[in-house]
Amino acid sequence: MSIKIPFLSRNEEKIRSARMIAAKYEIEVEPLEHAIPEIQAADPAIIAAFAAKAAAEKLGRAVAREDDGFFIGALNGFPGAYISWVEKTLTPEQILKLMEGVEDRSATWHTALAWCEPGKMPEVFQSFTHGVISKELSGEKGHFTDLFFIPNGSLLTLAHYEFEERMSFYDRRFLEEFFQRRVEEVERDNDRSTGHENLKT
Repeated sequence: MSIKIPFLSRNEEKIRSARMIAAKYEIEVEPLEHAIPEIQAADPAIIAAFAAKAAAEKLGRAVAREDDGFFIGALNGFPGAYISWVEKTLTPEQILKLMEGVEDRSATWHTALAWCEPGKMPEVFQSFTHGVISKELSGEKGHFTDLFFIPNGSLLTLAHYEFEERMSFYDRRFLEEFFQRRVEEVERDNDRSTGHENLKT
């Protein structure tokens, strides 16, 4: 059984992460880099669903799209879904400066993956990875939030871990569910095709 998933992203880490999970289901992740209009929204699920829908209609094929946001509790959810913009305009040091003297250091990565077929509404899968903001930058691997985000289950920031181990701290069950759903769909389609062939004979 050969399954290929078009994955709308130019982010190498997102593609690499998806491929780690997809390999268990013998699924191939196919990166797509088409220019698709994006909306400004506070919820990554809304952003992912809009982009997947737009891509599916434009390309005439089913498309997957992943978006995420980093929500700091004491900063009223800032930067949230605008994390990419913040990474380009602020430094990790400036984020920690905003957190000086703050007791509530909780933070959450909210990730959403939308799957959309032409003419249909998007199907959305979500996950939430909780942790805290460190009081100082630590580690040399990864980038930006990895330097100050300590996920639940770790005593260190993510910047202390290699890529595969960093990914193990994230809740990636949404990818498991997504790929499992695709396998089940293909199996159902194959069963229906086999049934139709049997009726003809």
